[in-house]
Amino acid sequence: MTASWLSKLKIAYTRWWRRLPPSRQDRLATIGPLISVLLFLTTITTTFWYLRNEEIGRETDSVQRDVEITQQQIALRLIENQEQLVRLAREIAQREIGRENFDSQSESLVDDRWEITQLSWVDAQRRVRRLERGSSTPGDPTPATAPASPWLPSVEPEPGHPSATVFEQARQTRRPQYSAPFNDVAGRPVFQLHVPLIERGAFAGALVAEYSIEALIWRLVPADVSRRHRISALGPDAAPLASTNPPMPGRERETASIVHDVPLTPALNGIVLRGEGELNLWRSSPTGHQW
Repeated sequence: MTASWLSKLKIAYTRWWRRLPPSRQDRLATIGPLISVLLFLTTITTTFWYLRNEEIGRETDSVQRDVEITQQQIALRLIENQEQLVRLAREIAQREIGRENFDSQSESLVDDRWEITQLSWVDAQRRVRRLERGSSTPGDPTPATAPASPWLPSVEPEPGHPSATVFEQARQTRRPQYSAPFNDVAGRPVFQLHVPLIERGAFAGALVAEYSIEALIWRLVPADVSRRHRISALGPDAAPLASTNPPMPGRERETASIVHDVPLTPALNGIVLRGEGELNLWRSSPTGHQW
């Protein structure tokens, strides 16, 4: 059937060609190779466009998946910490533990949760009653019971400082609140969680846990994710706070070809987790062939 159809087509083409004048035949014979080249180039361009779009889609899905995995890992850690701090705050408010028991529990907590740089117990006037520093501040000679440093709650906080702002939010809402990111006295990016102390229906202060953003990124991003893509934490102004693959000193951060952002949950304090990926049309495809 197919052979018969091809034979008829060949006969029809031969008859059409013989009817053409010699000048038309010469013109078509000259244009023919050019048309073949154009068809070849069109085929190559179409194939490259298809492969590029396939790679963009695959890499975009991979970046989204990795940054969402990171979001879930960090969110789970923050939720676990918050639950422990809420229990500790309840025990303090109900006078089930004193200063000595608080010291032992807070020391155990910050030793186990290396992302918490320090944990403080402050009263309703933001006076620090107890302070426990974590292992994320090596070499710090300040004792755990020392007065608050300038970036911790103080009696007269600087107006508009994230720590002072979130303390008032915790006082008003009577619920745990996360602060916007800021730099501590050592220049490290941090944020705070304020868990209110409610004693007989009245606001009696807060537990203040300070988080190292670098520790969250460096230790909670899965190793296989960091090998595939760069994961970064950005502040509300899109300034980089921490990254699994920071740029070399003196070099500017290059813009990735594929970027996907998700908020830091459950904090929702303006910090964004960003995943970055690059296109590589020459790497091995899933079937094992080189493009």
